Amino acid sequence: MIAKTAGWAKQAAPVGAASLLTLLLGLALLLLAATIAGAPPEHDIVPIGTHALKVRVVTSLAFPAISHVWGPVWGPIGPSTSLAFVRCAAWQEGHASGCPDEFALAKAYWPELTPEPATIYVGLLWPYCIASAPHFNVEYSGGVTSTNVTLHCHHTLPWAGGPSERGSNTAAPPSLQLILVPTAGMSAGPVWVYREDRTERWIQDDSQITLLGQVMIG
Repeated sequence: MIAKTAGWAKQAAPVGAASLLTLLLGLALLLLAATIAGAPPEHDIVPIGTHALKVRVVTSLAFPAISHVWGPVWGPIGPSTSLAFVRCAAWQEGHASGCPDEFALAKAYWPELTPEPATIYVGLLWPYCIASAPHFNVEYSGGVTSTNVTLHCHHTLPWAGGPSERGSNTAAPPSLQLILVPTAGMSAGPVWVYREDRTERWIQDDSQITLLGQVMIG
């Protein structure tokens, strides 16, 4: 009995080694294929049960400042249904004092815009989020008591490193992209606005979701 067991063990050892070798070879071929294939193609992120939104992007506000008087806008601007509020928020990023009157702010910040009904305004920074196709899309999901709006900032990378489809030129000074999100068709009530930063690869994706804020729509 002992001799039979020893013989089976001698036969099993080569089989186990062969299986391990086959597995390692398969992983190596998979890595090689992913490297040769490069980054996957860009595509919109629209989960099942959500609705794509056609948004407007205004990128006229550049850094480091509009002028030495108005001062720079150093960061993103949270969601709001008021263009006047967004302009005031832009002013306050460079000033400790209260905001000037709406007429003065309108001349300094996005003078080409007029307040629009049924619209959420959100400020995102370029190049940290490129709010243009194919790197950006917006969708929403509506519930009984609230609505979720997600701004997807996405790009692609090969699984084994390499250049990003988004590009690697981050030396340019950042600029503020104002996103105009239409709310027509959404239920009245609170709207939670999120940003998703997603890096897609052939095998594994990285995603980070950040709550930008909440607004009320009527």
